[in-house]
Amino acid sequence: MLLADVAHISRRVADTPSRTGKTALLAGLLRRTDPADAPVVITFLAGRLPQRRTGIDRRVLYEEVPPAAGPALTVREAHRTLDEIAAVSGKGAQARRGRLLSGLLAAARRRLRPAGRHSRW
Repeated sequence: MLLADVAHISRRVADTPSRTGKTALLAGLLRRTDPADAPVVITFLAGRLPQRRTGIDRRVLYEEVPPAAGPALTVREAHRTLDEIAAVSGKGAQARRGRLLSGLLAAARRRLRPAGRHSRW
């Protein structure tokens, strides 16, 4: 499942006033979710990361990230990269985390960023 699909449904749920509508949107997404990805998708929908702590310095989030040339980001790829980021330690850890996060954001931006927009993500 594409991370963009999860983000799209999350936005639609936030914009939907009725509980029935929210439930229908979430149920539809979860029906399409691979059972192996379901715990990660549910955690992402709750606005959390399964890794809880990644050690990412907030300053990294303000850096401009160019869009990726590769395929669209899946939930599984995002989860795997976040696991990798959370496991980084030792000398140069922040730089390594920053590179991994930049790659992750670039892959996500390629799919999520509206065409013709030049604002930051």
